[in-house]
Amino acid sequence: MEFTVNINMVGAVFILAALGVVARLIIWYANVNSDRKAFKEFMGKVERNIQRILDRLSSTPPATVPGSPLQLSEYGVLLSEFLSVDKWAEEQAEALLTRVEGKDAYQVQEYCNTYVFDEYQPTDLQSQKIRECMYQNGATRTHVNEVLALVLRDKLLSKLDMMHLAP
Repeated sequence: MEFTVNINMVGAVFILAALGVVARLIIWYANVNSDRKAFKEFMGKVERNIQRILDRLSSTPPATVPGSPLQLSEYGVLLSEFLSVDKWAEEQAEALLTRVEGKDAYQVQEYCNTYVFDEYQPTDLQSQKIRECMYQNGATRTHVNEVLALVLRDKLLSKLDMMHLAP
């Protein structure tokens, strides 16, 4: 009995095996990149939350008064007036109203916090005004964002109430 090997068959098997390894490496690489992106997003949220905690521990007064519902403190009102937040909130509320339809008051508040802290990107002019406010009033970015979120919440809730009252 003689054993013969077809060289073409061995070459084909080797090429198929190599292609399989390359395909698995490509899939692995794509999964690693996807996981890295998700991890970076997660760490960004953790970093922002830690900064919010540190800002609350600062020596400046709080921008909100605990209670139900949350309200602006005297300091928060000062920041709100400095930044002309009512005008900003009116503009934002018009654009965001459809996103909060059907939500209860607490859900609207949570949405406003998420929007202001994670999604909202101020224009260059708004950023300059925010930096000036922070400098002039000893505020942190967390203070400013809390004020923005509460005033926006109140505008959205007011607009939702008006929608429900309209015939």
